[in-house]
Amino acid sequence: MLAVQNCRFQRTALRCLFSVLCLQVGLVIPILFLLGGLFLREPQIPRGWKWAHIIDPITYALDALVAPQFYCSPDGGNTCPTVLSIPGNPASAVDRYAYVADSFGLSYGNRWKDVGYLCAFVGVFQVLHFLSVNFVSHIKR
Repeated sequence: MLAVQNCRFQRTALRCLFSVLCLQVGLVIPILFLLGGLFLREPQIPRGWKWAHIIDPITYALDALVAPQFYCSPDGGNTCPTVLSIPGNPASAVDRYAYVADSFGLSYGNRWKDVGYLCAFVGVFQVLHFLSVNFVSHIKR
């Protein structure tokens, strides 16, 4: 009987925590993408918000995941895919990686450093999650 009551309390606590989490995610995720370099490029971010761009995990995820997808080294006579920077004008063909790197400020050489930053972010967020689950209670007693 005690185990059933304990299970009910845990389920109620998780339900309250889940509703709070849904509200916070709806606020935080768009801000992370805005400052991560996906919608606003780094030069367009206001000077007072540069710190948020530096600590944003989306910044490092873009660099770690997107740059290797578009990188191409012309070895052995292979040519790299191109993109037309002016649609309909074949003379405006640009290397696909160069186009993405210039547009988003990505660098293929930083990929492992960025993966390390992402691992550090995951570790810090796991510790913060563990602490918040242990010490934060949204149930009024």
